[in-house]
Amino acid sequence: MESTAAEAPQPVGSVAVPPNLSAGDFKETITAVVWGRQWTVREVTDDVTGYLKHRGREAIMTINYSAAKVDLVCQGWEIDDNGNHTKFVIPTRWINLIERDLTKGLLDRSSKR
Repeated sequence: MESTAAEAPQPVGSVAVPPNLSAGDFKETITAVVWGRQWTVREVTDDVTGYLKHRGREAIMTINYSAAKVDLVCQGWEIDDNGNHTKFVIPTRWINLIERDLTKGLLDRSSKR
């Protein structure tokens, strides 16, 4: 299945960043949240890329962070039994859980400083 512009990674959420956090704090918190939600961390550079394949769905999410906010960008599909992409879908429920956990994790880390 060939990608179309509508299937390109989509901005799906953002989280405000509390004060006093370093880039290392961001990476550690984001990575812990991604792993905690059963995603695989594929890459950690200036952003974090997570991957999930579960119950007929597959998704790749890139989490970009700055001193002001964390942005989530996602690309997702329904897949058939052979792993072929059959339909473009954004996994909203999964994203909402990651957003919630990121907000809590960043606030917890900030309060410990």
